[in-house]
Amino acid sequence: MRKAGELGCAQACANVALFYRQGIGVAIDEEKGMHYFRLAAKGGNVYARYNLGCLEGQAGNTDRAFKHYIIAARAGHEKSLTTGLEEGSLQRMNMQILYCPKTAR
Repeated sequence: MRKAGELGCAQACANVALFYRQGIGVAIDEEKGMHYFRLAAKGGNVYARYNLGCLEGQAGNTDRAFKHYIIAARAGHEKSLTTGLEEGSLQRMNMQILYCPKTAR
């Protein structure tokens, strides 16, 4: 699985990230987990992007969390909006950003 992640498969990267974050078959390594979530998100994995938003929000990096949630929401991940609102990273931003059409990026 890790080899597939290293070769650029976004889903494999997301899986490897979860393995490292949860210690499944490997020692827990949060830095490696974040690394593989970033690779997966860059490769277009929406769930990895959402997870990055959650992790950044938990770390208090609301600006980064906001960016990840918006990217995931624009890609169709609806839970990104509700999670962002619940944790507050979206509440302080101009909500008009959420309703910009995709073509206006």
